[in-house]
Amino acid sequence: MEINKFPNDYENDQMTKANSLIDEANAHFEKQVNTLCSRTPKEPKISEHIIVSIYVGFIIGVILGFKSCFGPSPSALRFFGTIFLATAIFAVIGAIVGVADKKNYEQSDQSVRSQIDQEREQTGKNINNIKDRYRKPANGVTA
Repeated sequence: MEINKFPNDYENDQMTKANSLIDEANAHFEKQVNTLCSRTPKEPKISEHIIVSIYVGFIIGVILGFKSCFGPSPSALRFFGTIFLATAIFAVIGAIVGVADKKNYEQSDQSVRSQIDQEREQTGKNINNIKDRYRKPANGVTA
């Protein structure tokens, strides 16, 4: 404690220190939030999984359909049936994968939100401690 300062100057210095520490705490909080948010991937869309799976199923269906045409009794019905069946199976698989991916994303997002809430609570406690430490003493008496 510096004794050669007027009380108002000392109080102004203390408030400046407190504000500086509060700004640092808020900057740390913002940095933590940005770090947590940057780790979260974009929200997956179930329709994208289904569309990709339909394309893959169609291509595999065409390949298997052509292969079935070289069998003992080739027919157009078998060819198109194979394509339809493979496409339908892969569409269902894509939907299942999409739903699982969406649930995984939601759990991850909830975890990040929980961590942000914890960080916000801790920052609030830190700021309150700083304010208590640098609070203006009553009647000019220092503790």
